[in-house]
Order: sequence, then C-alpha cells, then structure tokens
Amino acid sequence: MNNTQLRIISATVLLCIFLAFMNFGPLYMMSFILVIFIGLMDEVLFNFTKVSRSNFRYFFFQILTILIAITFFAVDLSPTIIKYIHFSGLFVNFLFLIVLFLNVEKSTKFFSLLKNRSIIWPTMTIVWMLNFLSLFELTQWKILVWGIILLNFSSDSCAWFFGKNFGKRPLWKAVSPNKTIEGAIGGLLCSVFISWVYWWNFLDQISILFIFLLALMAVGAQLGDLIQSRVKRIFDIKDSSNLIPGHGGIYDRFDSLLFVMPIYLVIIRYYLKLN
Repeated sequence: MNNTQLRIISATVLLCIFLAFMNFGPLYMMSFILVIFIGLMDEVLFNFTKVSRSNFRYFFFQILTILIAITFFAVDLSPTIIKYIHFSGLFVNFLFLIVLFLNVEKSTKFFSLLKNRSIIWPTMTIVWMLNFLSLFELTQWKILVWGIILLNFSSDSCAWFFGKNFGKRPLWKAVSPNKTIEGAIGGLLCSVFISWVYWWNFLDQISILFIFLLALMAVGAQLGDLIQSRVKRIFDIKDSSNLIPGHGGIYDRFDSLLFVMPIYLVIIRYYLKLN
C-alpha cells in the first residue's frame, strides 16, 4: 500500500470517527476533542520541547488541558472572557507569522527559545485549544464545526492533490520544499468554492466580502501549515509523531486548523453575528 492510499484510508477512518462522536452530541464530541488535545500536548511537550513524560511540567500541562476542557463544558463563560480568548489566539498567530517571515537565523533563535523555555510553547498551544473549545459554546456549533472542517481540510487536501499532480514551481523552498504555487492556488480555489456551496445553505445571501473572508481563512490555513513546516525543519523533525498512518501526528493534521480557528471565530461573531 502506497502513501497516497494510506492517507486516504486514514482520513476516511478519522472522518467516520468524527461523524460518530458529532452525532452523539456535544458531551461526546468534547470528550473526543479532549483526547485529541491530550495527544497534541504530548507531541508539543515530548517531541518538540523535549520534556520527559515523567517531568512535572508534562503532568502540569496535561492536567491543565483536561481542566480547561471540563471548565468549558461545565461553565457558561461570559462574552468578555470569550472575546479575550479569541484575541489572544490572534496574538499568538501574529507572533508565529512574524517568525515565519523572519530570516532562518532569527526564526531559529525564536524557536530555540520555545524549546529551551518549555513553558512558552505549551502555553501558546493552550491558547489555540481555548479558541477551538469556544466554538462549542455557540448554539449553532454543529454548523460552525462543519464549516471550518470543510474549509480547512479541503484547502489541505486539494493543495496536496494539485501540488502532487500539477505542481512545478516551489511555493517557498526555504520553508517547505515540497509545496508548490500550483498546489497553493488549487487548494485556495477549491476551499473557497466548497465553503461557498456549504454556506449557501445557511445564509440568506453570500456577499463578495464573505467570499473574501473565506479566501482569507483558506490562506490562513496554508500559512499555519507553512509555520509548522518551518518549525519541523528547524528542529529537524519529519513528523510530530507517527500516530496517524500517512499523515504523521496530531499536530501535523491539525496545525492549520488551530491556526485559522481564531480568525474564524472573529468572523463568526463580528461578521456573521452568530452565537
């Protein structure tokens, strides 16, 4: 079985699991997300920042991850707290974007700081987790979850498909030599089109501005993937783990989704005005 077949099978299995938990209701869905976050935090701590699984900091951040997830399910957080969570996510994104566009030497120093100060990166990861969990605070969470899943994974999958079959010109060789301009454009256009078709069923009117915002999120998804590629190149890591056959680890699969989530939540609250 080649890698392409393995990727498709793994993605199909993950989708089926996701659908099952989603249909069971928010409690089951949140439990599923919690398991994903525990695995994600394990990869950040153990594989990137090299914190031993017997270290106090490892247990601290894993317990903190569990407590945060339970709090989100058990307590109705105020709109003010939710707003601060969203904008803290945008701030973390902004920091990573700055580092992405720095030269290799400066970005290496930044990520070395994250590695040596092993409290910083897990804290940033928790900020992304908080943004993801806040999506389940909204009444129409099922519609919104499907909206971001379709946008993110269509961008990722279509970029991979077009890059593999039609890609000739490197997108950013210093960051990710396998990504191509053709793949990025294909992923962007497909993601916007699929998302437009999806949202057509729920919005009275699809404006030009909303299409632009969809494109902005699709670009954000690709930037999140590029950031992760730069991180792995600096630390000489091929995959965050080998948990998901054909895809690597949880961080490999959800990096762009976590990055685009704060942008998505701001659009939901301040443009779509959904709650």
